[in-house]
Amino acid sequence: MEELQYLVNWDFSTRDIAEALGVSESTFKRRLREYHISVKGQKTEITDADLDAAVRIIYCQFPNAGYRRVHSQLLLRGINTLQLRVKESLQRTDPDGVVKRWLTITP
Repeated sequence: MEELQYLVNWDFSTRDIAEALGVSESTFKRRLREYHISVKGQKTEITDADLDAAVRIIYCQFPNAGYRRVHSQLLLRGINTLQLRVKESLQRTDPDGVVKRWLTITP
């Protein structure tokens, strides 16, 4: 049960989790229902403006952080949101930094 909760908390899709566990997606979803684990109910409801403010604070502490580092820092602060929203927030709050990081990892 704890393993399922862990995987759900890290934004893996139900298909990816089922594949990693070697079971069908329907079996995995059935297990979630058995243990009363909700995939949708895990996320923190936060506006884009509040998320951007939290990302700016983290970015001041970790100026070279990418979206994964920012996402993990948000989780440590009790804000659980989709990685996609973190990427979008970084693009809104620091578009130049996003481009610079992208250029350093692509040839």
